[in-house]
Amino acid sequence: MSESDEEPERLENQDPNFEEDFGGKEWPFSGKRGPDEIPLPTGAACVKINDVSGGLSEKFRDFSFGGQGDQLPAIPGIFVDGVGPVPVPLWEERAQRLIEKCEKSPFGHNIGTKMDENVRKSWELQPDHVQFRNPMWKTGMEKMAATIADRLGYKDIPLHCVLYKLLVYGEGGHFLKHQDTEKKDGMIATLVVQPPSLHEGGDLECGNSTLVSVFFSKFFSRVKEKHAVVLDIAKLVRKFAWGVIGKALLEALICVDWNQDDIYVMQTTLAVVRALERGQAQQDLLSFAVGKAESLPDDRLISSRSLEELWRLVLSDSDDGILSTLSRKFERMNPRLSAPAVEIFSRYLRDNHLPEERRALLVAILSCHSG
Repeated sequence: MSESDEEPERLENQDPNFEEDFGGKEWPFSGKRGPDEIPLPTGAACVKINDVSGGLSEKFRDFSFGGQGDQLPAIPGIFVDGVGPVPVPLWEERAQRLIEKCEKSPFGHNIGTKMDENVRKSWELQPDHVQFRNPMWKTGMEKMAATIADRLGYKDIPLHCVLYKLLVYGEGGHFLKHQDTEKKDGMIATLVVQPPSLHEGGDLECGNSTLVSVFFSKFFSRVKEKHAVVLDIAKLVRKFAWGVIGKALLEALICVDWNQDDIYVMQTTLAVVRALERGQAQQDLLSFAVGKAESLPDDRLISSRSLEELWRLVLSDSDDGILSTLSRKFERMNPRLSAPAVEIFSRYLRDNHLPEERRALLVAILSCHSG
């Protein structure tokens, strides 16, 4: 550059200048409403932007989703130059050969990249070294691309899945939560495919009791297969103070839409109780389950596959108040329906370890149904 050339404009400290950008006028995206009202934008253009943004969820459906890739073959036929066939699940010897072929993964930082294993710990291989030799893989990816287009709201717009990189994560591998960036022009989403792999872990980890309460109060209702998370719920209950998270869990159990099926509520709650040690959490949850049992019609309760489990937990672990509540339910039961309960009580009466006061209570219930 000669001395007569002008020095190019420096780009440091180019933070937005409100006065320069808006000429002292009011921020165009502000809204004014009362303290109990939802703020709305002012100005025709801003109102239109607001309306368009508000309709995104209806038009574009999902912004993120995942699940099992049933459209893809379990064996993709991965072949890597200089390594050969890559089996799945990946075994140690082939994993080491694959890693030797790879480079450590960087991560984006501002307009460049950085290396820091505290942020990202993995290896990567460029796509020109990777082949998928199972012909069903291409067919499966085409089907998956159509599914993705539909789920993201790109109706009748063909999407193409292009391999960007092959990533290898070893023990302790991770990538901290981040916002993905556009890798190529026209890219609209990132598809991550994890081939079948052996692994350990996957346990629920949470260190904040407030977040646990938020999960129960805000998100538990969205879990479709609630019985599948019973052990996770029990783990949270054991880890955190019941006085902190108990109210949120009990309210979640009360408010969740269980399709009006109190049997399912009772069974799921009993499964959590069974995984807990005796204590206040167990007693409160057992009391909740007994309350559900008390509200059930006699014929539905007596035919429940959890009937014996209910009585086992109540007789062995509950306090006297919970036992009395359940006992009154069965004392009032129509004798014509009580045969399964009578059979259960008879088995417990043969148990020499049953406390005498509880044995006497079962005898009293049986006397109500004798003859």
